[in-house]
Amino acid sequence: MANFLIQNVWFVPIYGLIGAVLTIPWSTGVVKKTGPRPGAYLNLLMTLVAFIHGSIVFGLIRHQQPQQLVFNWLKPQI
Repeated sequence: MANFLIQNVWFVPIYGLIGAVLTIPWSTGVVKKTGPRPGAYLNLLMTLVAFIHGSIVFGLIRHQQPQQLVFNWLKPQI
């Protein structure tokens, strides 16, 4: 499970987008029976999921050695 969370840490910022997309029916007024409250709960839930996922990954990798990523975009041609 830990490897799965670490490999999918890029998904943490996407949780907010998912929450926004799921609340579109309430924000546009398509769903009027329940009021806007369920949309807010969905946003809070997705924010909580992102926080938990990020916190678990941070706890798993904080004692590892730092990695260096080098992107040679402007490499001189000799």
